[in-house]
Amino acid sequence: MVREDIIRKTAPLFAEYGIKGICMNEIVAELRISKRTLYEQFESKEELLLEVFSYETLRLGEDIEKIEREASSALEILVKISLSVSRLISSLCPALHKDIKHYPGILEFGETCLEQFEQKCLNCFMAAVKESDLEPRLNYEYIAALYAEQVLDMKRHTVTNMLLRGLATDNGREILDRLDINKQEITNKNN
Repeated sequence: MVREDIIRKTAPLFAEYGIKGICMNEIVAELRISKRTLYEQFESKEELLLEVFSYETLRLGEDIEKIEREASSALEILVKISLSVSRLISSLCPALHKDIKHYPGILEFGETCLEQFEQKCLNCFMAAVKESDLEPRLNYEYIAALYAEQVLDMKRHTVTNMLLRGLATDNGREILDRLDINKQEITNKNN
């Protein structure tokens, strides 16, 4: 089994059981490989976990690129990216969120990802302003940081939806109505 296969097959295990909820012995048993094979590829659980997070981030990046190609407006991009990120976050075991604090390398990686997500949100907000879908003359740097934090907090979908509606122009509200984000949010929770 090659390194990429181990990463791909281990990702759902961490998502389901968390970090502390699964040990390297259980990983080798689940993947049906030897401990030696696993440790030849990864020196530690943290290294494997970092690679899994990198893998999932790459997959999310591919989803975002597809959204950007297919969307008709920056506001649509923002909504669909937010739903994609929320879907990923909600698929993770709640224990994983608690376990991360014990892994400094993962925390640092997560902070970098958050900064990139905030920048992506800011770019979408600014493009939506140029497209006349959001109100101009607001501090979108602050709003993007707040919005990104709210998207990552799985309990805050209603807040992010209200925030977008409050910032939207009439044209922007038409886009949000067309996207029917509340319906997508419910579908997202049921999947």
